[in-house]
Amino acid sequence: MRVYSPILFWALLIGLNGPQAHDAPILLSAHHIQHNEQSQEIHAWGDVQASDGTDVMVADDVQYDQKNAHVTAEGNISVFHKGGDVLNAHKLSMSKDLSAGTLEDIYIYQKDNARLAGKTAIKEGPITILNQAVYSPCALCKADPYAPPTWQIKASDVMRDEENQDIYYSNARLEFLGTPIFYFPFLSHADFGVDRRSGVMPFKFGFDSSYGLMFGIPYYQVVNTSNDFTVLPIITTEGGIFLQNEVRSRFGYGEVKGVLGIGYTDNKNFGFESRQDFEKRFWGHAFVKGNINFTQNWRMLFDIQKVEDRDYLKRYKFLDPGTFGTEPFLNTNIAVEGFLGQHYLRAETFWLQDLRASANYMLTPLVLPKLTYGYRSLPSTSGSYWTFEATEMFLERRTSAFEHVSTRGRLFAKPQQVNRLHGKIMWTQPINTNDGSRFKLDLIAQSTLYSYWDYQISQDVKLGAGSRATYVPQAVLSWRKPYVTSLFEGSWYVTPEASLVVGPNQLNHYWVPVEDGQDFEFAEGNIFRPSRLPGVDLIDDGQRLNYGIKSTFFAGGEARFTGFIGQSYAFSKLDAFLNGERKGLYDKGFSDYLAYVEARPSQYVDFSGNFMLSRNRLSPKRAQISANFGPSGFKIKTIYTYVSDSYFAQENEDLQRNQLLLGVQMKLDDNLSLTSTMTTNVGKDAALQNYDVKFLYQNDCFQLGVTFRRAYFKELYARPNDTILLSFSFKNLGTYQTGALGGSTPNRSNPIAF
Repeated sequence: MRVYSPILFWALLIGLNGPQAHDAPILLSAHHIQHNEQSQEIHAWGDVQASDGTDVMVADDVQYDQKNAHVTAEGNISVFHKGGDVLNAHKLSMSKDLSAGTLEDIYIYQKDNARLAGKTAIKEGPITILNQAVYSPCALCKADPYAPPTWQIKASDVMRDEENQDIYYSNARLEFLGTPIFYFPFLSHADFGVDRRSGVMPFKFGFDSSYGLMFGIPYYQVVNTSNDFTVLPIITTEGGIFLQNEVRSRFGYGEVKGVLGIGYTDNKNFGFESRQDFEKRFWGHAFVKGNINFTQNWRMLFDIQKVEDRDYLKRYKFLDPGTFGTEPFLNTNIAVEGFLGQHYLRAETFWLQDLRASANYMLTPLVLPKLTYGYRSLPSTSGSYWTFEATEMFLERRTSAFEHVSTRGRLFAKPQQVNRLHGKIMWTQPINTNDGSRFKLDLIAQSTLYSYWDYQISQDVKLGAGSRATYVPQAVLSWRKPYVTSLFEGSWYVTPEASLVVGPNQLNHYWVPVEDGQDFEFAEGNIFRPSRLPGVDLIDDGQRLNYGIKSTFFAGGEARFTGFIGQSYAFSKLDAFLNGERKGLYDKGFSDYLAYVEARPSQYVDFSGNFMLSRNRLSPKRAQISANFGPSGFKIKTIYTYVSDSYFAQENEDLQRNQLLLGVQMKLDDNLSLTSTMTTNVGKDAALQNYDVKFLYQNDCFQLGVTFRRAYFKELYARPNDTILLSFSFKNLGTYQTGALGGSTPNRSNPIAF
């Protein structure tokens, strides 16, 4: 018969995370409870349970000496904490407030499956010292629970400081599959559940044939609950020394994240004959991005991208925090935005850094400032609305350059200074008919005023300083009508679409500075726009008809098929496109065809293709095809890219691009996988570009990755190289990583100290 006694009783081990005040009575139940008033002792035995309403403790036998304020318990002791942790022990002897005492055969189980155990333990306030202790977060083998876990730490003594949330080991050894692999006279890490803690992170190392051996020891510093940073010194045997710092800050009105670094290295130029010709120099980089919200309506955005030298990230790829080294430009942008009902305001600056090998930094522009105002009216009763946009931009460069024209394209003249004021007003009237057709009429008027200085439009013609203006009226009538029908137990959607653009001819002026709109790509994303060109300096003038059709079929479940084909017809000469034929546009005639297709017949197969097809022979001028096959245990990925010579320039027959990326991912068993990718040129210029092979082993508490990578890229500061990457991580201890030494810190910022 179970007996319940609502007497004041300290919940024995409840509170091992520190003494707690129990204002409410403790509910004690057991098969037998005996209270000796003369000796002031309470004795409970037989499935004893004690609870304060928050935590629960069970044991076989419990005795409480009220006179000496002493508690003892024995046999199958378990304490279930509210946070999810469980403590087991065979015997305990402690003071009544549980702040001091001894325990035998103690096990602490965490909710993430981590376990800390000891033969004996001594507790004194927030300090608990375990003797002959072991720690592991790894699950035990179900087939053989007595087999050693994947890894564990054994130590002669382990001290757990619950006040400072630290765990310290003395004479610790790290065992892997029961075999010792590392010995540490001293080792420490943060207590269970601590996600952020200052300290030395696991070291990073690797090898690259261009840099030699690489080694780094990051230090992670927590400033407060919303700010931290990581300092990473890196030493390479062939590439020099570096210091990289990653900062992170979040606050109630914004956030900032960035990577800053500096290096002192050999300026290794592979054109030199010997190492004695190398010149020591400093390099540096800064990539900082963030936003600050001043009010609900006003905010500041900034994205700083700057490197010391255009070849810096190409040579030291392990410092690149993203893919900046492969970009043609780095763009530093700082902007302030305001959202005021139907009004929009933006003030910003641009600072470009040209990373192309043939770039002239004297021509790289600085934009300070660019001001933008936008307005959109509320719809009228008929649904029509007005939009208005005005921009002002001041641009400056170190020197000017005159225009150069070839069959490859046009390098437009660059004045040293340009001040541009642009305004655009548009009236839009949507019209929906009863048959499901959706029409839209846009009436557009825009004008641009330029003032410039040191403007030379050709080798013989120099305008110097002056001003010009352009005016562009346009009308756009667009139509689309969706159809839907049932087909093969699925749904088939077909949507034809067309637009007619009408405007004056030959609006582009030879003397107007062109600062945007040069990087044109005729694609399905801009075929129906009033202007297919980005920016406002080049004007997509004249008259044209755009038309296309999109079809989507849903076969039920996950199966889906989507396709599109479209084309334009120009009624006038395309004044804005020099050699537009190579990009798919022709004067007074049909354009090339634009098409894309997406197919997902099942969860194991998906396919997509994007094409530009010649209007006469339907041969591809541009194509990108990607496909993925297979279940999760065996996947094949392919990406094929083709761009014809005519798409580039007729005077350069070697500019054809014909490239294939092939990748495979195999799951060899429950824990081991293989991933490999290869990029190669195909056709007459077949040549392997790069490949890599990666083996990855992972289970619930450990991960090991080995990657071999070979690159055949060749340049002044880079040569074909081999890279061996090694990464391994221990759950709750941290991640060891090689390769991109300057990359982000591990997800769990829980440093280890040696």
